[in-house]
Amino acid sequence: MKRLKKKLMSIGLTAVVLACCSVDKSKEASGNAFDESNLSEGEKMILAAIAEYDFKRVTVLSDSLQNTGDISAVTANYYHGAALTHSGMVRSATRWHHNLLQLRAVQTHSLLLSWGFL
Repeated sequence: MKRLKKKLMSIGLTAVVLACCSVDKSKEASGNAFDESNLSEGEKMILAAIAEYDFKRVTVLSDSLQNTGDISAVTANYYHGAALTHSGMVRSATRWHHNLLQLRAVQTHSLLLSWGFL
């Protein structure tokens, strides 16, 4: 029974990752695969800081925007970990990426529960 649960969990996690990573082919063909129109103002501020290579600001923004509820914990962990990675602080970034994976696993598990797989 445990093996079945593990298989279903891995299949569900794979499906969620593939769904999150899919790109609209029409945008890809036009050269604009990234659409900023659906981003929050907080995420736009983070992307502006990334464009300026101000990774200290990215970490501060990601933490404060998560605390105010402007961005999700998943998004905050992603940007924080990416900023630390680009700053050369790979060991510290590993903790944030690990948190990101744990949050994604919890989301996937709750999704599978809501679909009746678990």
